[in-house]
Amino acid sequence: MQTFYTGSAVRTVAAFLLFPSMGLMAQAPVNDHCQDVQPVALATGNSVVFTGNTTGATTDGDNVPGSGLDGFNSPVVWHAFTTDVCADIAVSFCGSATPFMTDYFWNALSLQCPADQLLVSWDYNNSECPDGQPVIHFSEVAAGTYYYPVWADPSGPVGDYIITISAVACAPSGPANDLCDGATPHNLALGDTLAIAGDNTGATDSEGLGFPTVWESFTLDTCANVTVAYCGTSGFSAFAQGLYADCPATLAVTPAAADSCEDGNPLHTYTDLAAGTYWIPVRMDADSAAGAYAIQVTATACNATPPPANDLCDGATPHNLALGDTLAIAGDNTGATDSEGLGFPTVWESFTLDTCANVTVTYCGTSGFSAFAQGLYADCPATLAVTPAAADSCEDGNPLHTYTDLAAGTYWIPVRMDADSAAGAYAIQVITSACGPMPPPANDLCADVTPEPLAAGTTLTFTGTTEGATDTDDYEPGSDLEGEAPSVWHAFTTSECTDVTVSYCGTTPAFGNAWIFLSPSCPAGNDYRVADSFDIVTCPDGNITLSFTALAAGTYFLPVMFDVDQANGPYTIDVTAAACTVPTEYCIPNPSEGPTDGDFIHTVVLEDINYTGANDTNYVDNTAMTTDLSVGGTYSIAITSGDYDEDVYAAWIDYNNDFVFDPATEKLGEFTTANVGETQNITFTVPAGTTLGTKRLRVRCAYGATDMDACTDYTYGETEDYSVEIVLGTGVAGANLPSVSLYPNPSNGTFTVNAGELEGAVQVEIADMSGRVVYSGQHLLQADQPLTLALEGKLAQGSYQLRLVAGQGIRTIPMMVK
Repeated sequence: MQTFYTGSAVRTVAAFLLFPSMGLMAQAPVNDHCQDVQPVALATGNSVVFTGNTTGATTDGDNVPGSGLDGFNSPVVWHAFTTDVCADIAVSFCGSATPFMTDYFWNALSLQCPADQLLVSWDYNNSECPDGQPVIHFSEVAAGTYYYPVWADPSGPVGDYIITISAVACAPSGPANDLCDGATPHNLALGDTLAIAGDNTGATDSEGLGFPTVWESFTLDTCANVTVAYCGTSGFSAFAQGLYADCPATLAVTPAAADSCEDGNPLHTYTDLAAGTYWIPVRMDADSAAGAYAIQVTATACNATPPPANDLCDGATPHNLALGDTLAIAGDNTGATDSEGLGFPTVWESFTLDTCANVTVTYCGTSGFSAFAQGLYADCPATLAVTPAAADSCEDGNPLHTYTDLAAGTYWIPVRMDADSAAGAYAIQVITSACGPMPPPANDLCADVTPEPLAAGTTLTFTGTTEGATDTDDYEPGSDLEGEAPSVWHAFTTSECTDVTVSYCGTTPAFGNAWIFLSPSCPAGNDYRVADSFDIVTCPDGNITLSFTALAAGTYFLPVMFDVDQANGPYTIDVTAAACTVPTEYCIPNPSEGPTDGDFIHTVVLEDINYTGANDTNYVDNTAMTTDLSVGGTYSIAITSGDYDEDVYAAWIDYNNDFVFDPATEKLGEFTTANVGETQNITFTVPAGTTLGTKRLRVRCAYGATDMDACTDYTYGETEDYSVEIVLGTGVAGANLPSVSLYPNPSNGTFTVNAGELEGAVQVEIADMSGRVVYSGQHLLQADQPLTLALEGKLAQGSYQLRLVAGQGIRTIPMMVK
């Protein structure tokens, strides 16, 4: 039940820390471990084809701890190949049954097993495959053995795949300036313009930037402001960004301003470049940047205005800050430089604590800024970054960051300067309070929240903060949830079946961790309801959206996770309900191959039902066959398998006649065979309170199913439907219990049942007018002792049916909650 994390490295999308469903774990594939795969020789001009299934993959032994892929904690399966010469490699998912598409693949090869060093490519597309599956290209791959990880995380699609890996011999070496050390040197004096003409035909990714480049170079003998323009270059729409201050290229220099020529090509300005040599990467792309190019490089004198006094962190004015005080700082970042090497110009402010403190740093009231540096630094020069424990916003949208339990010492605040989005005067407020735990939010306990009514066609909006949340009384001791992350809570009540959507859209910053379940109880226990689906694309800001289909009427508690790194701060959640689409007929599964390979049900035996089929069709309607089953009775259904040895068999009874085989309450059981013609029994008990009459029994066979569904169209298998008649158990005198009354009726939710002489175990159920059970419990009654049902606040207003089921019979009484 552990959560998982996907960051921003080689994966093409970010994923969420989510609460997975508790289904049975599938057996791991044979290629789950990279050490278990045999590298296949891949010659240039040839291809190798790998097939498999990702279901049940694990992370065991996949990565060297602390390596690039290790932090993702994402299951994969592996394939490997060996080349003996330099090759351009293509990894194609064309024809895969599982929809890996634009989001669910890795764009990296590992040079070792377990994975450590990675060869990453940003050259991938979904246009080469007719079915839209991905193709990833790796250019100029050196001879050696490489391991490819196949995405197998259950947050995305899993299943069958086919992967074709092909190799083409590397092209001959590129032009003379394919490497940065081949660039022609040019001296650039102040006031001069250097006109460079070149051609990038044949360029390779010699410097590992992720795309082919050639290089140009210029040298300054003094500080200069430099403009690099591609004005007049025809046919180019892709350009490399920035300069490099060394060769090989490791020290990137970002432009202080980005503008355009009249023809739309880039014109970038770099301010206060120190004397030295700089290299310009010229991108090559066969479709959008190939052939002749023209570059103009112009140098002017550096700004005459010296940088501010606090351009370096050691120039920041010191401020002593006592507990309970607020420090108001006013400054101006005009003329700032990137003196500390953060990648953008900054000035610095500073404060000193003489004791442990919680510190809030805000930019409230700063006008015209939309770019801000993140965090504090605990040293100068700036190397020890301190990240905020919570990120919030002022009323004007500027950042408000909280740092908890800062030790005594001096801290530095970087104030970013950007000519377009963060320049000029700024105001900062620094506020302190004593260290210690923050008080929990008002909705920290699920018991303290009041359920709000949620009608079909309406939306509830919940707001709050997770900051300071605890796990006190969140989860039932001994349940699967015990020990999980702290939560705050909201609750809602529905009076009918609804499809419910829970959306975090608008939560800023977007939460990177969220629960995907609702709980019908407080504290939450093992009766939680996992979302039928969720995604991070419906919300344009990357927040999560959950969908719960056919949610029964009742009260549900919505947990909002507190995670100090990924879900810490204010949130906005919209809960929307739509009326259920009530089915009017049973689904009929239609597997594509059916029983053609021996995947069929040979025999079904249940009481008076004894059927052996012809085994030649996908679906058999045997609803004319029936047998009696008693309420509370225990039975075994014997199922004999067909002519394929490893198949899955399962059975269901639609006890409430709603045309849905509920996997939680109506699935009788499931088993997997190991031999042809094998017979196994599924034992089940007809639940107390089941209404009398005809119900549908479904028996299914399917190959490769895990936690089989009653409606899914699997590839191989068969489905057979029968009827069962639910009758009163032996010894039941009649359908009514004598001398049973209910008062007050109507009430606000608290009712008293007077059962007279009735004693012993009694099943008490309350159903809404659609027949859905909203309360069920077993009570031990004593003669002439009333039973109190304290359900105030747990049932929505409306009409219900109270049903008592005992050995003496069944009694149904209308009731109303006002």
